[in-house]
Amino acid sequence: MEIKKLKNLFYDLTAHLAVTGVMSALLFFYTADTRLILLCVLGGILIDIDHLFDYFLCFGIRFNLKKFLCGEFVKSGRVYLFFHSWELLPLILICGLYFNLNWEAAALSLGMLGHLIIDSSFQKTIKPYFLSYRAWHRFKADEILPCMKNKKRLLKNGDDGGCR
Repeated sequence: MEIKKLKNLFYDLTAHLAVTGVMSALLFFYTADTRLILLCVLGGILIDIDHLFDYFLCFGIRFNLKKFLCGEFVKSGRVYLFFHSWELLPLILICGLYFNLNWEAAALSLGMLGHLIIDSSFQKTIKPYFLSYRAWHRFKADEILPCMKNKKRLLKNGDDGGCR
């Protein structure tokens, strides 16, 4: 695995673990409810399970950890990431109110909020994390992801800009 990708993966995982850990600790100190901690972790870390959907669409059922960790599934040209969606946060909170699961919805949303803030800051934009934005662009990676947009422009000039 290329050093730059490995470093980015390390920073990404570290940031998600740190923010989710802090949010989970605050929830625990406030409520002492381990279910809420698990929901916060689900929203903050396990939200990335949607990357598997994109991976399997690109490569089929055969799993290769290196390809997955390097994000090579973006080579399919499509990015779905259904759980990485700002629109889900109010929807989860509304469902929590409706089903009288306020704390549970808040804990899940809190974890997702931290995750989406980190991802948006790494991408330097929040737009790709709106499902509606991705759908508007027909889930085309080169129209959605800043790195892919930049790569498309640079490839015309014979450079990949370090975005492989």
